Amino acid sequence: MKKFLVLSDRELNAISGGVFHAYSARGVRNNYKSAVGPADWVISAVRGFIHG
Repeated sequence: MKKFLVLSDRELNAISGGVFHAYSARGVRNNYKSAVGPADWVISAVRGFIHG
């Protein structure tokens, strides 16, 4: 049971970390291009995650 929990935690961290890194990197590039505010960046990142 303990091994399974550790494995799933590592997998979840890898998946969530990879998704966050991909969308945050894209969001930062879009942020510099269009000069939108942080709130718009967060909204676009969440929207991209939901529809992506």
